[in-house]
Amino acid sequence: GLRVRFRVSPMSFFQTNPLGAERLYGMIREWVREAAPAQLYDLYGGMGGIAFSCADLVERVCSVENVPAASEDGRQNALDNGIANVDFVTERVKNHLKHLLQTGGMPPPSAAVVDPPRSGMHPKAIRRLVELGPPHLLYVSCNPKVLAGELPVFMEAYSIRRVRAVDLFPHTRHVEALVEMTLR
Repeated sequence: GLRVRFRVSPMSFFQTNPLGAERLYGMIREWVREAAPAQLYDLYGGMGGIAFSCADLVERVCSVENVPAASEDGRQNALDNGIANVDFVTERVKNHLKHLLQTGGMPPPSAAVVDPPRSGMHPKAIRRLVELGPPHLLYVSCNPKVLAGELPVFMEAYSIRRVRAVDLFPHTRHVEALVEMTLR
């Protein structure tokens, strides 16, 4: 299978359960393979775990993260692993999406993976992402309650194709939810 080594600095983020993360990233890879986009947007990309796990399936990955240390780790990890098609943008997701809207949108065919913090997405980020309308959207959530509150806005333009759960936190009540959506 795919082997990538990661450097994770103290201010950066990585899944706390490596075996669970491998399973999660495997599901994301499967989704990207099916969607077959040329460009993948990895929103709230951290140090590139999702971006790197899918880089060989697409022409380019744009990983957007507002924590500079995480973006820096991503750039270093890309160099260390010889991965040349992942771009790390250090910017708030809502600002990056605004910029995309002002400069012609996402190039077709695009897909987006959204993996926000527990607090979820900024309302402006949701609106802008729906307006950009990537044909395939995957929401990865560590807080299904917040996700449930955000889904109605997505449902204005998207249909839910599949919902899956991954237990990354055994013996706790936490679960990682994956919602696959397609533009109507």
